[in-house]
Amino acid sequence: MPTLLSIETQYVTVDIQGRDGPPSTLAALGHLPRKPHLAVESTDGDFTLIGGDDPPALYEESVYWFVVQSKVAGSRPLIVQRDPSLIARSDELADSGIVAATVVYRRQVGLSKWGFRVGEQELSLELEVFPAKLDYDVDYEALVDDVADVKRVLALEYFRGTYRLGSVDRSKVGEPLEWITILRQLIVDLERSVQQVNRSPQRSLRYERQLTPLHQIRGATPSVVRSVTRGEGVGELVDISGVGKVHAQLPVDRATDTLDTFEHRWLRSRLRFVHARLLGLRAEQDERVARAQSRGGSAPTRLTAEQGELTDMVRALEQLIKLPVMEAATVEVSASFTSLQLQSGIGYGEAYRVLTALSSALGVASEAQPYSLSDLSELYEVWCFLKVIQVAREVTGAEVDLSRVLTTASAGLRFNLVKGARSSVTLRFPGGQVTFTYNPEYRMPTGLQRPDIVAKVRLTGLPEAIIALDAKYRLDASTQYVAQFGSPGAPIDAVNALHRYRDAIRPLIDGARTPIVVAGAALFPWQHPLSARDYGLRRSIDEVGIGALPFLPNNVSGVAEWLGELLAMPVGVPA
Repeated sequence: MPTLLSIETQYVTVDIQGRDGPPSTLAALGHLPRKPHLAVESTDGDFTLIGGDDPPALYEESVYWFVVQSKVAGSRPLIVQRDPSLIARSDELADSGIVAATVVYRRQVGLSKWGFRVGEQELSLELEVFPAKLDYDVDYEALVDDVADVKRVLALEYFRGTYRLGSVDRSKVGEPLEWITILRQLIVDLERSVQQVNRSPQRSLRYERQLTPLHQIRGATPSVVRSVTRGEGVGELVDISGVGKVHAQLPVDRATDTLDTFEHRWLRSRLRFVHARLLGLRAEQDERVARAQSRGGSAPTRLTAEQGELTDMVRALEQLIKLPVMEAATVEVSASFTSLQLQSGIGYGEAYRVLTALSSALGVASEAQPYSLSDLSELYEVWCFLKVIQVAREVTGAEVDLSRVLTTASAGLRFNLVKGARSSVTLRFPGGQVTFTYNPEYRMPTGLQRPDIVAKVRLTGLPEAIIALDAKYRLDASTQYVAQFGSPGAPIDAVNALHRYRDAIRPLIDGARTPIVVAGAALFPWQHPLSARDYGLRRSIDEVGIGALPFLPNNVSGVAEWLGELLAMPVGVPA
């Protein structure tokens, strides 16, 4: 087995062995990886790369061997890894100071950190693991970014309906900048409402103790009586009939109007919160642009457009915070504060609704998801579920009910999308509705059936039907497969599972087991559109209702066309 990397220090030597070169599935895509990332640190600052400075390209679904030898007599080397599941086996050669570990990257990709410790000394490595079925710099990052973007779109749409916010120009919805389009419209609504508040603010009275000459005091108010009885005040004593001697100036509560109200404090607090969230989003975008530029060339148009839009929004929020009515607010108040004026006052009510929506929706955007070493199969499943919902919403123009997949917390919205946990989203459109469920279970007499995603379709006047979808981060690029189906694609066992779902999922309807799965598709990661002419399993969808479709951020047209046909035409229970 060839040695991919060898590093030596004064206290330890590390050899990494494994397959050299990209796997066949990556070769089928026609993509070769760029120069991999490699970072090396040693506690004594001294190390040597043996055999050159070129770092190795490691791949998912691959086995590697780490051979670690201590150079300190009597000291056993220790391998440090935060994810112990990566180490399938570890063996120590007796009295040799050598530990050999079998490392298996299943479907994890990204940056992988390792430590090799001898006594108090440690050698740290940061290696890069590449996908075997995706272009790492295009498809993988697009998956990560798209999951975040679709969550933002759905969250903003959720609050648009919940808080009955203004409409958005739907001619641009469905484009890559959709979440920015919706967010921009919300910021425009916010600017209009806060400017209205600034023009016609509601003031309140504030009472302050002020020294007041006796001739300016009108009546025996409680504060006047209190000052007299306590002997407070300054100046010469004046003898007042029936009262006695009092100071020429008394501390009296005087009422003045102020903009420092609880309503303005709440508005300022929420504006500052949204501003901080937008700054965080822009920082993420700056990092994405810099990362794209570091690979050579310019950043994609989409990234630079989003970067510019976010910069404009940050500036808009900064201008609102500087308005006189906002600068008059002195302290922060809880996000849970509310009042009748805040909810229904002119300008106040709309600002309250928009800021509540933005505060919670942007909480989704601020969730830091650790993708430094990600399980691609899980990431792909979550992306498929969210993207299928978005595609179906676009082809039907449906209203989205996210109440079962979103929860509201003090820090914002949270998506309840967890591997193995059931989540559902309902879309309602003229003529019916469709409910997408992630991780459903069907307990049938033949056993438990678990498709990844099902779409339960209810069209007016027709029986309920189910479309089954399996998100399979798997790709068969073997010569035999390509010869049979015309292109690399979903493994045939994934497609056969859909036949099983169609046959096995038969719930009791009117006392009889009735088949209700009318169609199914295995979704697989492939960059290029595949027509029925190009790909046999796309053709099988038209012929028998079961097959496979490519599905990636830059290749959603096939799924959109298929879902559009199924949700627009009568979908009935097969005879």
